[in-house]
Amino acid sequence: MKYGKIIQHYPPELAHPVMNIGDIVQTISVENLFEQMGIAGEQIAEVGKYDLKHYSGERLVIPITGYFNERPGRGEVPFSPDVLPVFLGYHVGWGLYDDAVVEYFKRFQPIGCRDNKSKRAFLQRGISAYVNGCSTVAFARRQDAAGRERTFFVDVPESLNPYIPESLLEQGEFLSHIVPIEQQPLGRQEYDRLVAYTHHLLNRYRDEARLVVTSRLHCALPCLAMGIPVIFVTQNLPETCDFLTSLIRIHSPQDFEGIDWEPAVVDLEAIKRECYENFQWRMQAALQGELAAQRLDSFYQASQGVTYYRDEQECLKRLFGDSFKGDYILWGVGTYGAKLYDLMCSLFPEARLVKCCDSSADYDFFGNAVLRPAELPGADAGVKILVATSYGIPESEEFLDSRGLQKGIDYDSFLMRVWDLPAKP
Repeated sequence: MKYGKIIQHYPPELAHPVMNIGDIVQTISVENLFEQMGIAGEQIAEVGKYDLKHYSGERLVIPITGYFNERPGRGEVPFSPDVLPVFLGYHVGWGLYDDAVVEYFKRFQPIGCRDNKSKRAFLQRGISAYVNGCSTVAFARRQDAAGRERTFFVDVPESLNPYIPESLLEQGEFLSHIVPIEQQPLGRQEYDRLVAYTHHLLNRYRDEARLVVTSRLHCALPCLAMGIPVIFVTQNLPETCDFLTSLIRIHSPQDFEGIDWEPAVVDLEAIKRECYENFQWRMQAALQGELAAQRLDSFYQASQGVTYYRDEQECLKRLFGDSFKGDYILWGVGTYGAKLYDLMCSLFPEARLVKCCDSSADYDFFGNAVLRPAELPGADAGVKILVATSYGIPESEEFLDSRGLQKGIDYDSFLMRVWDLPAKP
């Protein structure tokens, strides 16, 4: 069993002319967290974001971070059974309206959400959740800020331009995290080029930036983490960034005029430690829990290959022969009825349960409505009846005998030894 990380391949049907490299920044941040844990690269497998549902291979523990649940049929859970997800910064897109999806999330709660909007969505469906923020807060702080003079303006709105001081423009550079994809569909070579470019930009921010002004979450957070002064500006703040308000002031056009163009460095070391410790604990707990379960399961596989209910199987073969493809009736829809139904499915997979009966139960039994004994067909119907009750065996045999059915020919009783009940001669 290994760890896994999400990479941002687009499937052919979702071909885009551009990529928001903030998605790659998230992947790099997860790599950084794995490195802090001492997890070597060969212990980490890659899975495309849009392949999580269909991944097949060695079971992987994968931190799930980013914008998911984008629309019905795209980016939704449940993921592949070979993926053990640890939700550590999950943003809900279109909603949690599918009951099967809700049940899946309940298996892996508490859900670490990126933002309060996502947390509320989970809580409203009875799923434990908390705000984890974004893993991109975990970039290492740069050692020395002396001598940095460049201001990077990354995807800033045009409405900000009149308010930018001339002194910043002299050493300013305008960049975008929306990068053209040169080869479509996006293949490995092109993806690696985009990854290299993302590393290049992050390194430039670290080594050159006096100040970063941006509207991009995955530019602001890593720069804040690296100890770079950041001004966050937005034309229209989405809820996906609400957790950012706990770290930095958000500027909208209404207050562009009052921006402090010499902001202080924000100390995020304490929250970075919390982020790392939560990541480490939850990832290790998921992996160690899975490995412990596998060890127990492997130990108890010694029980495989043993023949269970041998007497009942021999009795069924005497009643039906070696190959039975007809109809049968089951009396008793409790635990023993289910056991006997399993035996029939195993021994005679083409046999058909057409009716089931019980003196008191009235629930559905494997798709069959439950009849009362008086509604059972007589011996002339030619359908054999299998009796799988506990204390009701004497009653059932007396009733069937009274209807002209013969034990061992038209019906038989099973699983009596569990209760040590005497068989009727």
